[in-house]
Amino acid sequence: MDANVGKLIEKSSPRSYKYFDPKRDLPQTLVFKRYLILSSPRSGSTMISSALATSGIAGVPQEYLNPDALSVVGAERNAEKAMGFLADVEKRRTTSNGCFGMKLHYHQFVDV
Repeated sequence: MDANVGKLIEKSSPRSYKYFDPKRDLPQTLVFKRYLILSSPRSGSTMISSALATSGIAGVPQEYLNPDALSVVGAERNAEKAMGFLADVEKRRTTSNGCFGMKLHYHQFVDV
């Protein structure tokens, strides 16, 4: 992760910090499988995401397109920056079997 992004993350809100917590980073590996958890707020998707992350075989699915997360890296409403951010996240949150997951609410997709 870029050192400047790391400094921004440290100063960010506790809610957005969870998306970047280095404790959740994994050794870098190639991505062979990608999946989305398409959800709506208050639907149990956080519980599913946590269970998949804990399994160790399904990446670390989180709301990487959450406005809080994107604002920390300056990518809100900027598709090019958001794609660069996702490429960085993909490098750090893919499990050793090559699986990367992401949780996405409808409004997060529309807003980017």
